[in-house]
Amino acid sequence: MCKSPEVPCNELHESFPDGKHLNASVVKWILRDYPELWAQWQAKVLAPDALDKLGSGGVRRYHSPTYLRCVIRQYEHLAQGGDNVDPDLEARCVAVASTYPGFAEKRRRDLDDPWWRALDAPLDYTDSIASYYDPERLRRRIAGYREDDDPFTAAGIEVRQFEAFLRRCEMGRAGWAEFN
Repeated sequence: MCKSPEVPCNELHESFPDGKHLNASVVKWILRDYPELWAQWQAKVLAPDALDKLGSGGVRRYHSPTYLRCVIRQYEHLAQGGDNVDPDLEARCVAVASTYPGFAEKRRRDLDDPWWRALDAPLDYTDSIASYYDPERLRRRIAGYREDDDPFTAAGIEVRQFEAFLRRCEMGRAGWAEFN
C-alpha cells in the first residue's frame, strides 16, 4: 500500500490523520489515481488567495486524508451516475429552485462538486445534500434568500450593513479582526 518514495508508510497513518501537517506530497499520493482531483486541489489550495478564500481551517481540511478520501468517494459516486433520485422528485426540486435563478445554479454546482459533497459525507447526507432534494426545505431557503435581498426587511438591512462593512475593510482578514 505505501509505495510512495516521498511519504513513508508510517507517516501516512500517524502524522497526517487530520490535515494538521500541511504536506502536499501526502495529498498528491492520496490523489495519485485521480489527476483531475489533483489539478483541482492545486488550483484551490496553491492559489495566492487560498488562505483568504478557504481560511486556515479550510486549508487544513484540504490536507486531511479523511476529507480527501471522502472527496474521492464522491467523485466516484458522481462518475457512476450520482444520486439515484426519483425523477418526479428531482423535477419538483428543479422547478422550486428555478424560481430563484442564483440558487438554482448554486444547487446544480454543489450537487456536481465532489469537494462540496465531501463536506456533507461524514454526516451521512443528513443535511446539505438531502436538503437539495426536499422541495419544502428548498422553498424555505429561497424565501430566506429573498428576504435577505429585500433592502427593507430586517435581514436585508443586516446583509447590506455587513456588505458595507466588508467593503470598508482593505483586506478581509483586517475586517474580521475588527468585527470580532
